[in-house]
Amino acid sequence: MGNCFGGGGGRDTRHEGILNPVASEDLLVAQSPLPSPQHFNQKTSNESKLVPTFDEGRLKELSQVVPLRETMLDFVKHGRCLLDDVADSCAAPAQKTWDRTAKGAHALKGAAKTVGAARVAHHAEVIERYAKQGEACDSLLGDLEAAFEDLAEGISRRVWS
Repeated sequence: MGNCFGGGGGRDTRHEGILNPVASEDLLVAQSPLPSPQHFNQKTSNESKLVPTFDEGRLKELSQVVPLRETMLDFVKHGRCLLDDVADSCAAPAQKTWDRTAKGAHALKGAAKTVGAARVAHHAEVIERYAKQGEACDSLLGDLEAAFEDLAEGISRRVWS
């Protein structure tokens, strides 16, 4: 199992820059009970497709300070490591992996929001919420992985100015 957070508790600097999530109110997690992942998948898979692949407002902001195409390609490259960590820990049935899953999903969510990857951020946030409440989330991975692949494909199709 790879780990994008590095080992030994030290600060991992491999993802400095765009992947350093911004601090926000997202640190708060709703305390209400969550529907089962199966219920979530049935009810919101179609709804989640309403979440755009790109946050156009965020991309416009970023375009003022960084080369967008290169930034997005960098996110895909490094974000895949975060996605793999979330998938590995989320698929593990042991309760002790929930904290690792929540941390990985939180990092992926923050990085995705930073670069304007709205759908990836949405699905990472759902997994983070489930993990923080000690709920199984392995059935939610497919939507996150699909959102990530949509993003990668969208980056390659998009005309970057």
